[in-house]
Amino acid sequence: MRATLLLTALLTGPLFAELKISEAFSSATTHIPEIEAMKHQIERARYAYIEAEGAFDLKLKAKTENEVLGDYQASHSGIGLEQPTESGLSFFGGYRVGKGSFAVYDGKKKTNEYGEVHAGVLIPLQRNLGINDPKFKKKKRGLDKKLAVVLNRKQRLKILKEVNKAYWSWLMAGRTYQQYVILVKLAEDRQKQISRRVEMGDLPQLYLQDNQRSIFERKEQLLYAKRLFDNASVYLAYFLRDDKKTMKKPAENDLPGALSLRDFSFELEKEFNLAKEYSPDLVALKFKKAQKTIQVDLAKNMSKPQVDLFVTGAKDIGSNDLKKDDFEVDVGVQFSFPVQNRKAKGQKGIAASEFNILEQETKSTGDRLKNE
Repeated sequence: MRATLLLTALLTGPLFAELKISEAFSSATTHIPEIEAMKHQIERARYAYIEAEGAFDLKLKAKTENEVLGDYQASHSGIGLEQPTESGLSFFGGYRVGKGSFAVYDGKKKTNEYGEVHAGVLIPLQRNLGINDPKFKKKKRGLDKKLAVVLNRKQRLKILKEVNKAYWSWLMAGRTYQQYVILVKLAEDRQKQISRRVEMGDLPQLYLQDNQRSIFERKEQLLYAKRLFDNASVYLAYFLRDDKKTMKKPAENDLPGALSLRDFSFELEKEFNLAKEYSPDLVALKFKKAQKTIQVDLAKNMSKPQVDLFVTGAKDIGSNDLKKDDFEVDVGVQFSFPVQNRKAKGQKGIAASEFNILEQETKSTGDRLKNE
């Protein structure tokens, strides 16, 4: 009896303004705070990537020194450019001028009359050649951008499921309430008919008392149905918002006149099909594993000795007592290596462990999706 009443409540009813589930979907995926927060997360990831790219910006440097007291009065100024690259190479060049009297050990600071132009390159031979801190950060932030989009898709699916539940609960509660309104009205009309027949002596007083009890029961059920409908309306109101993002509680006259399965399947089925082909959980784990992989590569890079070759060419312009007219080339190597190397070992172990954890989560998630 109750199941028949609920089915009738859903499939029948007067034609009202008709709040469609597609409208609820549209409102929820546009205006609720969770979706707004995800939009800002995507924007944040985009700017974080730009910030990581800044490590490879062309850098302008300038410096000036003036020795105004002491045995030697001189000035030394310069300006230059430095261009780091993702490969680890770094190019530099610039112009400098040194005038005045310099000590013998500062002789290289002195230039010809019109200064010196120079250019060079720093070439890593071991550490930082394939991967380095700036390149790692850029790769990681690039994956963060993709991950933010995937998490946005995951959040959308979660919201759509909640909207689906809220909408159909509201619709069922509303239709049930409307049916109880009709049932109370029918019982009251029946009470009038029975009352006339009792007055005419056609029916005993017992019928009148029995129908009165039925009216009380139906009114009690009506109040309960009204409370359920109000609660469902409040729940759905969280997802229904205007352009100012203010919640709008749906009213009874917003109930659709008939069940629109086409409207439901068109919107939600499309999202679920996307979820099957583009599972947010699995894709998010894929990106997270990729981040751990490059983190392991960075740790391996840190365990290598840092051996850098630098080559610099310089040419003085104009005349000078020192007659620095020839083109000069400097070649050198710089070396450093942390003997214990604990930082690299620790980072490598952490990244490898976290990668293995993600591997197990991927297997678990894949099996769960198969079952679903």
